[in-house]
Amino acid sequence: MVTEWRPTQGATIESLATTHSTAVDGYVGTELELRLQIDGGPRTLSIVAVSEVAADGKLERTRLYYRRAHIDGQQHFRDRMLQDEIDVPFDPIIEKYQKALLERNTEDFLATFAEDGYFDGHGGPVDQAEGLVDLSLGLGMGRYAGHDELYRGIGQMMEIGRAESPKGRLEHVNAFTDGTTTVLEFNILRPEESRVHAGVACYEVNQNGLMQAARVYDEAW
Repeated sequence: MVTEWRPTQGATIESLATTHSTAVDGYVGTELELRLQIDGGPRTLSIVAVSEVAADGKLERTRLYYRRAHIDGQQHFRDRMLQDEIDVPFDPIIEKYQKALLERNTEDFLATFAEDGYFDGHGGPVDQAEGLVDLSLGLGMGRYAGHDELYRGIGQMMEIGRAESPKGRLEHVNAFTDGTTTVLEFNILRPEESRVHAGVACYEVNQNGLMQAARVYDEAW
């Protein structure tokens, strides 16, 4: 299936590995790492497959989220996959995270994370798999681990959000949790743009009730 997948045609597929999986109530969120060789160089593509599973165990529908720019180097926008907004009963720390995100409040956002927690936006230059990314470059969010990096990276995200999209918000369209990881499908609504950006986030809460990881997959930045 991967070798026939249109976005990877012309690339050499080295490996495909599952990094996380969350399954509950007829939904499965599978986080994958696809390693490719494109134009003689290595690329890593992070993918989330959200699958709807029937009672008999058969797949009914699967939605794929990934950053296509890591394949062809061009910015793309993923349109709506789901239409209807829903009211999601989040874990309290995820609720606080969402509120801080909506209010562009860096301090409250940071307070939701464990000291060794991380935010991974799966963006940045194609040759930079991890590390801080200057968001003003327009190449996507990077990986920010620990409160110092989170403050620098998320602070910049909030600053850009306040300046460029003060009324932007997430439209929650599907969510499921196994008690540790919550998978949230969303649409980014920005009144100043005509586009809607579909994405998915996987929020992992630790035993102390704090955010251990926020793994976010969208193409809006």
